[in-house]
Amino acid sequence: MLYAVTLSGRADRMIDQACRLRDAGANAYLVSPIACGFSVMETLASHPDTKLPVFAHPAMAGALGGPPDYGFDYRVLLGTLMIHGGADAVLYPTAAGSLPIDPETERDLRENLVASGLAPVPSAGLHPGALPRFLAPGENRIILNAGTGLMDHPGGPAAGVRAFHEALLRFRAGESLAPESLPEGPLRQALWKWGR
Repeated sequence: MLYAVTLSGRADRMIDQACRLRDAGANAYLVSPIACGFSVMETLASHPDTKLPVFAHPAMAGALGGPPDYGFDYRVLLGTLMIHGGADAVLYPTAAGSLPIDPETERDLRENLVASGLAPVPSAGLHPGALPRFLAPGENRIILNAGTGLMDHPGGPAAGVRAFHEALLRFRAGESLAPESLPEGPLRQALWKWGR
């Protein structure tokens, strides 16, 4: 399991901070390149002392790419720039999430990330009922970023973890995620709360 620790602060101190995080047991970094600069992420990704996966967070992307009539296209901002900036994985909003983007843009972004060898990380509103939307048959090149879907479960975070695990098992077995077809428990609670 990867836990991407947030890395932020002054650019001249980032490598030292990254080394201290690595020495303390971190196994990945979470960087907001739009906020701290793409060159900071590129330096972190290429430095010989900081060889851990770099997850790129989309903080501030909505301000630069959200409006349809001006700004950056998300495929450039969260795709091309992240690819060339050294990210290993890119978090991005989804069409079905709490910060929705256009479904075609989401599909193109995901395909470009995968084609470039990066892991897509759909985020912002991911919950157990949404898993079939992101897990195409045979799809292994995706990281599920389930913050609210775990932490905001009616039964608490542990129940959120169990709900995701059960949803993954049911999806892989080709079983229904319809709430009425499920026994009482964390997955059914999650589906009643968030739907499919």
